[in-house]
Amino acid sequence: MANILVYALHYDGAINKNSLGAVSEGARLAGELGGEADFYRDIALAYPLQVILSILGLPEADYPRMIKLTQELFGAEDPDLRRAVLSPEEMLEVVTDFYRYFTDLTADRQAHPTDDLATLIANGIIDDAPMPDLEKMGYYVIIATAGHDTTAAAMAGGLRALAEHPDQLRLLQDEPDLLPNAVDEMIRFVVGPDLAVVPDLKRKLPGRGVWVTARRDIVAAAAKRRAFARAFRVDVKAAPDLPAAVDGLIERSLLDALSIARKARQVASGYAKVEAATEQGAAVGYVHASDASPEGVRQIMAAIRRGYGPEAGNIVVIDAFTSAQLDLALARPNVIHAALLAGRASDTVLARWLILARFRMGDPNRQGGRQPNLEAPRLGSE
Repeated sequence: MANILVYALHYDGAINKNSLGAVSEGARLAGELGGEADFYRDIALAYPLQVILSILGLPEADYPRMIKLTQELFGAEDPDLRRAVLSPEEMLEVVTDFYRYFTDLTADRQAHPTDDLATLIANGIIDDAPMPDLEKMGYYVIIATAGHDTTAAAMAGGLRALAEHPDQLRLLQDEPDLLPNAVDEMIRFVVGPDLAVVPDLKRKLPGRGVWVTARRDIVAAAAKRRAFARAFRVDVKAAPDLPAAVDGLIERSLLDALSIARKARQVASGYAKVEAATEQGAAVGYVHASDASPEGVRQIMAAIRRGYGPEAGNIVVIDAFTSAQLDLALARPNVIHAALLAGRASDTVLARWLILARFRMGDPNRQGGRQPNLEAPRLGSE
C-alpha cells in the first residue's frame, strides 16, 4: 500500500513541497495502521486541505482543527463525520468556531503581514476602503472548505482502481504523462433526494461522491452489479438507462463547448472555409456531420493529409453529430463540415470529445470520430 500511496500523492511537481509532506505523513500512518487503513478517512481527506491551508498560510498545528470543522460543517449528511447531535445549536457552534478562528487570524496578519493568501485577505482593499469583515470571512471559508472533500474522494477512488488494476499502476509509473487523462476518465456520482444515482460531470453536487471509470460498459456493469449500493452503503437506485443518461450529458457538454467555440470565433464552418483553414494549417481539429456525403468527407480528409503531411494522423476528426445537431450548436443552417481554430475554446472542445470517445469505447454502435491515440489508462470503478 505504501508504494501505491507515494505514487498516488506525489505525481504533481507543481506542489512538490506540500506533496512530500503529505506523502511522508501518509506513509507513516499506513505503517502505524499495519498496512491497512481507510484511505479516504485516514489519508486522502487531509491531503488537499493541507495544500489549501498551506497557501492560506495557516500553521500546520491548526490543520487537524480545520479538517474537523470543515467536515462537521459540510459533512452533515454523513453520520461518520457530523457531530453527535446536528441541532441548530450545534451548527451555530461550528460556525462560531470558524468565525473565531479567522477573526484571530485576520488580526494577526494585519499586525504581522507575510506573503501568504491570508495576509492578502486580511488587508484587502475594495474601492479605497478596507474589505468588510463579513466579506473577509466569506473568502476564508470558501477557500478553506471548497472542493477538498471532492478531491479526497477522487483520490480514494483512483487509488482503489490502481490497486485493483496493478497493470494500470505500472503503466502510469512508466508513462507519467498519461496522468491528466487518467483523472479525466473518472465520473463522479452522487445520491439524489429520491435515492437515485445521479451523474455529476461538473463535480460540484453536494454529498459524498462515488467515482467510476468514464466508460459506458463499466458504468453499466457498476449499475448491474449493485456496485453503487455497496459504495454508498445505501439501497440506491441505479436506473437501467444510467449509461445512456451519462452519454447524453457528455454529448451535451461537447455540443455546448462547440457553441462557445463558435462565439469565440474559433470555428470555421462551410466547405470553402474549412478547406482554406486546412491549406493555411490553421485548424487543430475537424467536425464532420455523421450524415455528410462520403465524397465530401473524402475530399476534406485528403486536404488534411496534404496540408499536414506526417502530422495528419494526429489531427482529431469528430463525426459523432448529425447535421441538425451541428446546426443548433453553431447557430447556422446546413452545417456539414467545420474546422476548429487554435484557442482555448477549441481546446475545450477537443478535451470533451476525448472524454466522450473514451466513454463510448467498447460500444460499437456509438463510437464515432477518428483519433488514433484514444487509448489511455483504464481505471476501474470505485
